[in-house]
Amino acid sequence: LLTYYKGALVLAQLANLMGEDMYKTLAHYVAINLFQFTDVSRLKDAFKTITGDDHSWYFDKWLYEAGYPIYTIKYDIRQDKGKNYVDLFISQANSTYGSLNKLVIFDMPLDIAFYGENRNEIKRIKERVNEQTFEKSYEFAEDVSGLVVDPGVKIYMKRLRSAQKGDITLDM
Repeated sequence: LLTYYKGALVLAQLANLMGEDMYKTLAHYVAINLFQFTDVSRLKDAFKTITGDDHSWYFDKWLYEAGYPIYTIKYDIRQDKGKNYVDLFISQANSTYGSLNKLVIFDMPLDIAFYGENRNEIKRIKERVNEQTFEKSYEFAEDVSGLVVDPGVKIYMKRLRSAQKGDITLDM
């Protein structure tokens, strides 16, 4: 089923990431390719012209590879010398690894929202997850009670394994 919808989902997901630049790129693409067949290489050229990046990092994985990413999120909230820290660990697998025996790492910016005690959003950051594991420690002035990865649901094709709060050690 994913095969039939993947092209549309890939473009919609990219539009969520790019905002207005996506629509400028598509307008440019249609203007110079009117009455021609759709071609990804020409679409990449349009991206390069409008944004300066042909987005190969995105298309090469999301369009040409099978499946979607599975993110496992673990985090630990700690205090040290009066400061608050969140240690975040994200590992990535893909949905087809078992059947194809090939690990595909999807390159994707992820929004991460950190929340305080009253469920108020303290800070939202964007991190580019383009390796099998991502780990980072964040410092906060106020108490953090939890976090949400992709709170705006901008990545349609993904599976998140629930964020687990616990003891983790980051290799930094």
